[in-house]
Parts: sequence; structure tokens; C-alpha cells
Amino acid sequence: MIKDITKIFGLDETQFKKIKEARKGSDKLNPYVVLGVKPENDLLFIRNKYIELSKEYHPDLLINKKISKEAIEENKQRFNEIISAWKRIQKLKS
Repeated sequence: MIKDITKIFGLDETQFKKIKEARKGSDKLNPYVVLGVKPENDLLFIRNKYIELSKEYHPDLLINKKISKEAIEENKQRFNEIISAWKRIQKLKS
């Protein structure tokens, strides 16, 4: 069903994978999908993507943009997933 919805909205394969992963419990999230990178990417590339996403979802930055409290709470969870994914990838690559 998610695959059909992504086609309807014209989402690409990466976006589909992110949506699919988001439906799992946070302990089952694939860190590469969370960061939108591939396992074969080097650590510097992955780190840059991590920094980019961290800036996008950082709660303090969102508060300054006057985002609703509900949206900030949702983004806090995403921010924590991003941090967790980066830590897991660092362990996997070291």
C-alpha cells in the first residue's frame, strides 16, 4: 500500500524507503535509510548528510522559526533517529 501511495504522489525510491522504515519501531530503523545514504558511501559523505539533516530537524532551530509545538515534537523524534543512525553507522564503519 505504501508503494502505491508513493507512486501516486510521485515520490522516488529513497523517499519510499524512508516512509517504509518510519513504519518500523525505532530500534529496527536502518541507519542508512534514515540518513538517506548507501552503505558503500564513505564516512565523510555520510557525516555531511548527517550534519545537513541535523540542521534541518534540530528542535532549537525549529523553535526560532516559530513552528508549532506539535511539529517540533514530531521533529524531535526524527532528530533523535538521525543522531542514533549516525552513531550506529560510525560503529559499523570503524
